[in-house]
Amino acid sequence: MRGLAQGGFIKQGLARERGVSRAGEQVRAGIAFLVAGYVLSQFYRAFLAVLAPVLKAEIGATASDLALSSGIWFSIFALMQIPVGIALDRIGPRLTVSVLLALGGGGGALVFALAGGPWAIHLSMALIGIGCSPVLMAAYYIFARIYSPAVFGTLAGAVIGFGSLGNILGAAPLSALVEAVGWRAALWGHAAVYWYPGGTDQWREDGGATVPAEPVNFLGEVQ
Repeated sequence: MRGLAQGGFIKQGLARERGVSRAGEQVRAGIAFLVAGYVLSQFYRAFLAVLAPVLKAEIGATASDLALSSGIWFSIFALMQIPVGIALDRIGPRLTVSVLLALGGGGGALVFALAGGPWAIHLSMALIGIGCSPVLMAAYYIFARIYSPAVFGTLAGAVIGFGSLGNILGAAPLSALVEAVGWRAALWGHAAVYWYPGGTDQWREDGGATVPAEPVNFLGEVQ
């Protein structure tokens, strides 16, 4: 009987370890999507400067129009932080980010790709600001809940560092892409990128909350 009991405890321990490992994989996948989203967020802070000549030539968007569009992006992004924070607390990061990325980010990129005048650029940047608004806070929300406070600064800094790649992508790489396929095709591609992480269910197969109720060390060796 003692042997059976010990065997049962071992099986329970192994099952729990597998569950924690799988949960860790799902959370890491979710964080990877958030980092990708933050890269796009940084990209949209700078990409209008690269597109300015072609937008002026094709749809008549002046420097003043694009400056206004950029300001709209920053304003909407800032205003969204309060409702994003409330949504993170009430419904969690998975649903908050998925909906805003898909509808705001993907929808905004689609409007931009179809733009026929400056007003469409204004609208698209407002939508993209909504789409970009939750990604950084959602990453911090997850870090604060499941990782040790000792590594929070490291993880937060890593997200900012990787996200800065978006500024680079919004320069020479975007210019080359626009020359190769055109700016509308490039924005269609961006819409597809947003819709994939926005609609994916990689974070949790059972549709439950992404973040576990109790802190779990998913970094393994990092304490």
